[in-house]
Amino acid sequence: MSGVVLGTLGIFSELLPTQEITKSSDWKSISAGEDFTLALKQDSTMWGWGKNDYGQLGNKRFSERRQPVQEDSNSSWLYLSAGTSFSMAIKDDSTLWAWGRNDSGQLGNATNTSSKEAVKVSGEYTYTQVSSGNNHTLAITDTSKLLAWGDNTFGQVGDNSTDNKNMPTLILDTMSWSDVSAGDGFSLAVANDGTLWSWGHNSRGQLGIGFDQNDSLVPREVK
Repeated sequence: MSGVVLGTLGIFSELLPTQEITKSSDWKSISAGEDFTLALKQDSTMWGWGKNDYGQLGNKRFSERRQPVQEDSNSSWLYLSAGTSFSMAIKDDSTLWAWGRNDSGQLGNATNTSSKEAVKVSGEYTYTQVSSGNNHTLAITDTSKLLAWGDNTFGQVGDNSTDNKNMPTLILDTMSWSDVSAGDGFSLAVANDGTLWSWGHNSRGQLGIGFDQNDSLVPREVK
């Protein structure tokens, strides 16, 4: 991993933990994507560094950055998630925003156009949690509903199809959800009753559903 991704201003890998170049001590949370990093400060500003070929740093540019650069909107952010060349974040008003790569609809704004600045995810939902995977997104609303969108090659959206979705799609809307995690072509979610569910790509048994290694187009309970 190079210093570009680590925020150390260098271009070489580090074998030991190394503080990012600004030496700041007011960081609040962090998320690592594919060759780039997002981080929140205590004042709710968002910063990023590393690869930026699709505008995933949100600073209205496409050049990589070797030290933290602030996301351009100067908004107050609560929660963030860095994916593969795209970013998702929840503002203090619980709206969800996205930027970066969007060829599979992973930004959820009803287009397939990439963006180097924050665009609002379509719909009137308000959110408490989001997880960015490899070109797909999972999110939970403030009413505990589960939404998914983006690349659906392996059924990772969970709507019983393999069609990509560029807008939030309700998944098992009769259930309530508390936690989500989007992986590389597969998805995981915890329901409010404590059960664990998985769907999508399963060639290596990543869904945890036993000897069946078939992909699943809908959530299946992990037992």
